[in-house]
Amino acid sequence: MIDRGACENLMTCAAACYFDAYETVGFTISPEDLADKLVRDKVFYDQSGGGVTFSGGEPALQDEFVLETAKILRSGGIHVALDTAGLVPWHRLEPLADGVDLVLYDIKAFDAGIHRACTGADNRVILENAGRLAENNKDMIIRMILAPGYNDQPEDIEARLRFIAGLGPSVRQVDILKLHHLGAGKYHSLGLPFPMEGVGDCPDSLAEAVAQRAAEWGLKAVVGG
Repeated sequence: MIDRGACENLMTCAAACYFDAYETVGFTISPEDLADKLVRDKVFYDQSGGGVTFSGGEPALQDEFVLETAKILRSGGIHVALDTAGLVPWHRLEPLADGVDLVLYDIKAFDAGIHRACTGADNRVILENAGRLAENNKDMIIRMILAPGYNDQPEDIEARLRFIAGLGPSVRQVDILKLHHLGAGKYHSLGLPFPMEGVGDCPDSLAEAVAQRAAEWGLKAVVGG
């Protein structure tokens, strides 16, 4: 049992522990060095039609680093995407979005109360930023996660699809993502309770129904997750 409250310097703890109860995850790197590592796979990107996606966590919280790295990659002909929840001030998101080719944008709920219950945060800025990205003609793939008992209310799903359709041609695709529990191991390794423990899987039938409804709104929808 690890007494995390008694450890004042986790880096020291990781180095001193004989039983590997702690481990150091992550490292510091410059935009230039990261870009250099990523450019090595350019042949793979070219053959697969892919590129580099900055995800997280929330990559927009490290906007200057991501933007600088993206500039280097794009100058080398590599496609760059940003995967964001959009909960950042517009003055930070706008230059970052301008510096990438594609934005993958999460819309977890339309109703503010549902969004707050699911995430602990209001979604006003998220919806406003989505509208601004569309006004700037930024290519987007909207990601709709479906979590049973949290954001699968039919009226909110309909409101999300209506909002997404209203963003216009900037929306290239809607990804319907079924809830998974792949992040549980990270919570456990940090000694934290997994908040979605016991939540059931999203039925395939619901995901397919949402995709069908999206198509009726004129949206290209893909079921994943």
